[in-house]
Amino acid sequence: MSFYLRDGEHLRATPLTRGPWDPAHQHGGPPCALLAGAVARWGEGATGPEGFAVARFAAEYARPVPVDAHLEVRVEPDRLGGQVQRFDATLLADGREAIRARVLRVRRAPLPVTAEPPPDAPHTLSDFSFPFFAWEPAYHTAVQ
Repeated sequence: MSFYLRDGEHLRATPLTRGPWDPAHQHGGPPCALLAGAVARWGEGATGPEGFAVARFAAEYARPVPVDAHLEVRVEPDRLGGQVQRFDATLLADGREAIRARVLRVRRAPLPVTAEPPPDAPHTLSDFSFPFFAWEPAYHTAVQ
């Protein structure tokens, strides 16, 4: 089960990205995750994301993201410091800007581990219902 599939140079959304307001438009979660993942992976093998984690993600939507659009992700570094890195990430839908995000990555640091019990495993919890989706498949059928 995938939210996106490669289509040559572009990405194509699957029906699992559909949101509750219009079956032709994506829910906001999958395209933002697509941008965040692209920033998290930026520079692999060069300056590398090893040692860095996405710490802040702020997105602005210029328009709804169509489910049937050809999608392109662009990541531009703005500041590549030793502790903090800042990026601009853009999602183009059929060549038009749909989402622009400002993303910060910070250097990972070891933290003390607390002795709290782990939360319940997802398979032991009851399913959450999204009664406001009028069609399937859509985003609500792909998350738990």
